[in-house]
Amino acid sequence: WSGQASAMSMAVVSGALWGLFAVLTKTVVHRLDVTSLAGVLELVRTPELYAWAVVGVLGTSTQQASFRAGSLTASLPTMTVTEPMVACALGVVVLGETLRPGEAGWVTLVVAVVVMVVATAALARGEAATREPVGQ
Repeated sequence: WSGQASAMSMAVVSGALWGLFAVLTKTVVHRLDVTSLAGVLELVRTPELYAWAVVGVLGTSTQQASFRAGSLTASLPTMTVTEPMVACALGVVVLGETLRPGEAGWVTLVVAVVVMVVATAALARGEAATREPVGQ
C-alpha cells in the first residue's frame, strides 16, 4: 500500500478505537464511585475499566502509526471524521441513546457527514498530488 492509503487505513482503525473509547469512558464514569473504598474496589473489578485502558493504548498506537505512515493531511482528517461517527453509532446501538433531530435536522446531519467525507478525501488526494517522491 502507498503511504497515503496506509495512513488513512490506520486512521480509520484509530478513529474507530477512539469512538469505542468514548463509549467505554461513559460506562466507566457511570460506575465510578469515589465516595467510598467499596466504590473504588467495585470499579477495579469491572472489566470495562480494563477494556477502556487497552482500547486507549491501542488507539494511541494506531494513531501514531498512521502519523508515521503518511502525511498528517491524510490521517488526521480521517480520524476526525471516523471517531464521532463510530461513537455516535455505538452510543445508539450499545448504550441505547437516541437521536431526535427532526426532519430538517436529519437533512443537516446527512449533509454534514457527506461534506466531512468529501473534504477528507479531497485533503488526502490534494496532498498526494502535490507531494514529491522521496529523493527528488
